[in-house]
Amino acid sequence: RDTLVNVTALGGPTPTARYMGGREFDEITAGAVVEPTPADVARVLGAGAMALPSLHPGTGPFPGLGFSWTAEPAAAGECCAAAAYYVALMVAECLDLIGAAGPIYVEGPFGGNRAFAAMLATATGRGVIARGQSAGTGLGAALLVAPLELAAEAVAPVLPQPQLQAYARDWRARVQGLWAAQAR
Repeated sequence: RDTLVNVTALGGPTPTARYMGGREFDEITAGAVVEPTPADVARVLGAGAMALPSLHPGTGPFPGLGFSWTAEPAAAGECCAAAAYYVALMVAECLDLIGAAGPIYVEGPFGGNRAFAAMLATATGRGVIARGQSAGTGLGAALLVAPLELAAEAVAPVLPQPQLQAYARDWRARVQGLWAAQAR
């Protein structure tokens, strides 16, 4: 399921899950990234417009499953919301596979994606600290080394969103059904 053990800078083991969420998001949205409006989100939730794994079936937490839509989004904002939810749910699966715990820090391009942060918080039941669109790797390393150095720039965590819980449960149930069917 694309998990492995890497080595930390101090030589210890660290569980790792690989998933190319940014690549899949870009491909799903065809590069037409817009901030979903509340109306876009309402239409996605109302229609149950879900992307199901996997756009690249050889990688990520559900290898072998082929990509599909339950209901294809009609507008760019809807597509961006559904794609953000899909990637967040896939990331939540990756975090679950490696037994991750504690706060979730998101930086880089997804750090500015509010729909992604809201669904990730909802799917994991944990706060998500999102830090804009900075250079991912550099800031990520800095946060791991000295997270308290950024206390003056404290960002309130995104918390689980009750209105997204049913969507997350439905997505998981659909994916588990597909996963179980593939295993037969």
